[in-house]
Amino acid sequence: MHWTRCLVKNTENKWVKLEFRLPQLLSKETAESLQFAGRWLAAPAAFIGVAYDLFNGIDQWKEGHVVLASLYFSSAAIGAVLAVIITLNVLTSLILPLTLLLIAVGLLIIWLKERELKEFLGRSYFGTNKKKDHYTSIAEEQKAYNGLGA
Repeated sequence: MHWTRCLVKNTENKWVKLEFRLPQLLSKETAESLQFAGRWLAAPAAFIGVAYDLFNGIDQWKEGHVVLASLYFSSAAIGAVLAVIITLNVLTSLILPLTLLLIAVGLLIIWLKERELKEFLGRSYFGTNKKKDHYTSIAEEQKAYNGLGA
C-alpha cells in the first residue's frame, strides 16, 4: 500500500498527521510509476506554457501594453515556480494557492484581451463606433490588428 502523509493543525492548534491511501486497484509500483511519469511529463508542458507567456509578454511590452505585459510576465513566473515545485516535489503546500493565482491572472489576461478585441472591432470599417472613431487607413487598422496578438 502506498500512503501519502501531510501535517495539519487541528482545532486545538496541535499538529496532526493525516494519511491518505491510494486505491487498492493500483500496486505500489504502478502508483509510483504514475507519479513519476506525471511529474516528468508535465514539466515540459509547463515550461512550454512559461515560454509562451514570456513571448506574449515581450510582444505586449513592445506594443506598449504595460499592464497586459506585466500580467503575462506574472503568469510566466508563477508557471515556472509551479513547474519546479511539482517536478522536484518540494513546497507542495504552495501548489493550490499558486494554481488559483495562475487561474486568476489568466482570467485577467482574457478580460483585457477581450476589451482590446471589442475596441478593434468597434473601430473597424463595419464597427459600431461613430464614423470619426473608425480607422483612417488600412495601415492603421492592420497595425491595430497585429497589436491584438492574433
